[in-house]
Amino acid sequence: MKKLTPLLILILVLSAGGIYVFLNKKDTPGPYAATTITDEPSTGSKVPRPAEEPPRPNQVLQQLSPDGTKAAKRILPEMSDWDRKLEAILTQNEKNPKQAVLLLLNMLPTLKEEEQAEAADHAANLLEDEDYASVMPQLVNARLPEEIVDIFYTDLLNRPDELKLPALLEVARQPGHPYHEEAKETLSLFLGEDYQENWPQWKTAIVKYLTNGEAPQ
Repeated sequence: MKKLTPLLILILVLSAGGIYVFLNKKDTPGPYAATTITDEPSTGSKVPRPAEEPPRPNQVLQQLSPDGTKAAKRILPEMSDWDRKLEAILTQNEKNPKQAVLLLLNMLPTLKEEEQAEAADHAANLLEDEDYASVMPQLVNARLPEEIVDIFYTDLLNRPDELKLPALLEVARQPGHPYHEEAKETLSLFLGEDYQENWPQWKTAIVKYLTNGEAPQ
């Protein structure tokens, strides 16, 4: 038997390798291998659904009530009895603020403290200078809650001097009033003198100040 030459051996090895590659090429997908499409969803990743459009405000109301009236009752807070009374006083006496002020002041003893503050605030805003005497009983009433007296006292400080100074004197004369001392100090700033508890002298000094437009010498 003849010996195989090295060249022949090399040819046989290359031939065997080529046959092996050819036989295995059918089972190996190439870089552009086609992907099989099926109707079943993939288990690897979920396809997000398109976001639904949020309901518009009129749609929300329609869901609450087809005619819209019941929806309004559910959305809007109901008015309290006090709110209805206050609204009635203000609307019915829109052209007669003096009457509205009197009604609000007369209601104060019957109201809760937070309602008293609201009534006092409206009364002070509606009160005309020429009708200021109607609020004097509340201004000097030391038994009223301090928050209520504060509303009237703060309003007084913004009034003309001919109203403010005599009213401050009445407050200063009430020893239990929360603004007793402050009223005296304010009068002293205007008149340039502290007359202590000498109320007639305070009154005389106020008259001279309002008459002459300056503090008495």
